[in-house]
Amino acid sequence: MDGLGSLFGRHKAFVPEPGQKCLNCETELQGRFCYACGQDASNHHRHILHMIVDSIESLFHLDGRLWRTLPPLFFRPGTLAKDYMSGKLARHVPPFRTFLVALLLFIFVSEGLTHHLAKEFEHKTEEAAHALHDPAAVKAHGDALLKSAQADYAKETAALQKERADDLKDATSSEEKALVEASYTRAFAAEKAEYDAVAADPIAAATHDLELTSKGMAVLDDEEISVRSFAYDEKGAGSLKAKINKALKNPEALMLTMFGWGHRLAVLLLPLMTLALGLLYVYRKRFYLFDHFLVACNMMSFIFLTNALVLALPAEAMEWGFGVLTIWTPIYIFMTLRGAYGSGILGALIKTLLLWLTTTISFALLVAGIFLVSVNGF
Repeated sequence: MDGLGSLFGRHKAFVPEPGQKCLNCETELQGRFCYACGQDASNHHRHILHMIVDSIESLFHLDGRLWRTLPPLFFRPGTLAKDYMSGKLARHVPPFRTFLVALLLFIFVSEGLTHHLAKEFEHKTEEAAHALHDPAAVKAHGDALLKSAQADYAKETAALQKERADDLKDATSSEEKALVEASYTRAFAAEKAEYDAVAADPIAAATHDLELTSKGMAVLDDEEISVRSFAYDEKGAGSLKAKINKALKNPEALMLTMFGWGHRLAVLLLPLMTLALGLLYVYRKRFYLFDHFLVACNMMSFIFLTNALVLALPAEAMEWGFGVLTIWTPIYIFMTLRGAYGSGILGALIKTLLLWLTTTISFALLVAGIFLVSVNGF
């Protein structure tokens, strides 16, 4: 608000009277701000709204520089870091301050989404628990499950028939064709068994589904169970495998817990990206670790701000938003390396790939660590 107001000249020019002194250090004023202590000499008897806006401005330091910082941050990658490294400090918001504000906004939006998802999860389990005691609700849920099973069965069967035809075309011998037929016979039988389990008794299927949902658990199909490859053992309930198995049977609660940990630990990506840039440009002696830190601050500010914007979108648009970011982010990194370091096209492409892989692997390890921490809560 304060930064936007600066575009329209909200602050009137202040001219001190001859001989007027600073109220803080009693130095004779030469302008609105005391050159000795920096205090604002304009009238401090302001209305409450102005005090609130000034408090926001003090916290975020959002002055007119904000509107000279955001456009290049989003659309001219690398120019902010290049300006800062060349000594042009006053025209833009300092990179680390931009990063802190972006991180704060990202955490704020993420915490809001986490709270919303937790409420939805709680509401879903409560609804399922109440529905179990309502025969009409159980029947309605059974009808919905049957309808969904019919649609899924038709879709999966059609897909299997197409895949079977393609695989039979590729088979070069009668033995290979026999193996293909046997494989797809089992696949069709599995799909039919899954459908029949619901069609034979929709009420029982609905009751089972509602019971699991009321406990925050999901229905597991054969493929998911085989991938997990281990069974839950009540005797070993305290073991890591048992906890992992129990957590995987509660996917919504697990994802909620991981997301809650993940967005709080995302700050660790800043030092990781700084070190990665330092290794990629270790041969460029004129760049110091501080320079790489500036570039990393700008890139992480972009990533946190854009992810915060996407997380704030409605659920229907969120998937499209992350799809756009999947394309835009590597392009942004490529343009940043070109703009900040003056890398050639080929060099920037190679470094973008390496940086992308490094940060992705680092984030994957971070998620794995979060997963191990998360399962301890199950």
